[in-house]
Amino acid sequence: HYPFENRERFEANFPADFIAEGLDQTRGWFYTLTVLGSALFSKPAFKNVIVNGIILSEDGKKLSKRHGSTSLVEFRDQGYLPEAIINYVSLLGWSYDDTRQMFSRADLERLFSLDRLNKAAAVFDYKKLEWFNGVYIREKPDAALKDELLPFMRRAGLVEDPATPEQEAVLLAAAPLVRERLRFLGDAPELLRFLFRDPPPYSREELLPKKTEPEEILRYLGEIRSLMEGFFHRSDPE
Repeated sequence: HYPFENRERFEANFPADFIAEGLDQTRGWFYTLTVLGSALFSKPAFKNVIVNGIILSEDGKKLSKRHGSTSLVEFRDQGYLPEAIINYVSLLGWSYDDTRQMFSRADLERLFSLDRLNKAAAVFDYKKLEWFNGVYIREKPDAALKDELLPFMRRAGLVEDPATPEQEAVLLAAAPLVRERLRFLGDAPELLRFLFRDPPPYSREELLPKKTEPEEILRYLGEIRSLMEGFFHRSDPE
């Protein structure tokens, strides 16, 4: 199947047994591969895959750079792990069986087969990707998770660049405590801020109960202080 205007030119440049194709990308593939093939490489071989490679956004419209898409830079800055993205994206249009979802890169290299490709359009589900990301975060050993969190802590101004040994030790100790609460690596600065910065002081409004005056609160506190004097030296009956 050749959806190109100039089939002869394409075959002349790439007389391979197999040719890769994808909807909406065929022109780009043609020009890119022609340049690469003629300028840099010997003529490559590609598999003849007729893929209806359309990915839909959650509203059912075609995902594109103008509608519903997120760049890899944005995913990285939000704190998605590369292995989570690779795992999830590999399942858009392909499956190994009806149950397995988790695949390392080595698994995908070993298990991927063309006969499991699905021609139906896939929906890019951000909640599902978030789930994958959480799974991979929870599987990180403490030291590896600490290393992944450091850039986000530096960006938030909570640790120095490079981090001091004391700061790294605190982050390493906190990694197993915060792991279960992380959806993204970018959640870490807000969750761990109190370990690296003193909390801001409370305002008077935050400390006063509603519909009370400061003088009234001071009187109550004075009475409580009187009641507490010598408290730890009293006997049970007292």
